[in-house]
Amino acid sequence: MCAFDEDGKIPIHVAAMKGRVEVLKELVDVRRDAAHTRVEIMGHGETTVLHLCVQYSYSHLNDEELHSQC
Repeated sequence: MCAFDEDGKIPIHVAAMKGRVEVLKELVDVRRDAAHTRVEIMGHGETTVLHLCVQYSYSHLNDEELHSQC
């Protein structure tokens, strides 16, 4: 899950931007620290998964859900 796209996003960021809740849960289960990772994404500045969920109006995903087993 360390592969970055041309804008600096990793798969968990793409899932957050597309509102793919089940994918997010699976990715967080595999690599919990990815939810906390701050990356510089073109057009978004430094951001995290939670920031992207809110920005793309998926605010029903709360911090507790994303980090429930950290």
